[in-house]
Amino acid sequence: MPLAIYLIYLGVLNLSCRPRVLLGVIDSLALSIGVSGLVIIGPLQILLPSAVMVRFGENIWYPMVLLYLFGATWLLLLSRPRIVIYGIRPYAFQMSLSSVLTRNQWSADQNENIVRIHELGIDLEIYVFPMMQNVILRPVQSQQSLRAWQKLRAEVTSELQTRSPCNYGLGFGFLMCGLVVAAIGCALI
Repeated sequence: MPLAIYLIYLGVLNLSCRPRVLLGVIDSLALSIGVSGLVIIGPLQILLPSAVMVRFGENIWYPMVLLYLFGATWLLLLSRPRIVIYGIRPYAFQMSLSSVLTRNQWSADQNENIVRIHELGIDLEIYVFPMMQNVILRPVQSQQSLRAWQKLRAEVTSELQTRSPCNYGLGFGFLMCGLVVAAIGCALI
């Protein structure tokens, strides 16, 4: 069921008429919730000796879930700041970024997919997924200001709220896959 919820979540994000700007932590959190069932149940069946399962019985779920929660939280805390934008085409994002830079009078150097914004002290890399119509902004260097990333996210969000391209991408596909997985999960319960 967590995988079904994650697929439905992706479908709803991609079916929105406006581009959705998320923090990388929120996106990673949704992914970790989506794969939680696979991660917990898979190693339980493969890696645990049967004697442990016989000895602890139903109580084996508690340490497995707790271990997964600690591991996922640890990875989320170690992650660098990212900005994930759903539902935007690459050229539309480039126009929006240019508009943000011009409006705020920020000077920037761009070398292919690497952008350096001098006033914010940010070096970012632009990952584009044209088929999914998603864009990810990731830091190039590890030592960058979190406040500068928050300011960039706020400016990009305000710029993208004025655009309404209605690019659905794979939204219907994600939604249908999520509903099928949910139906199969409900049938198995």
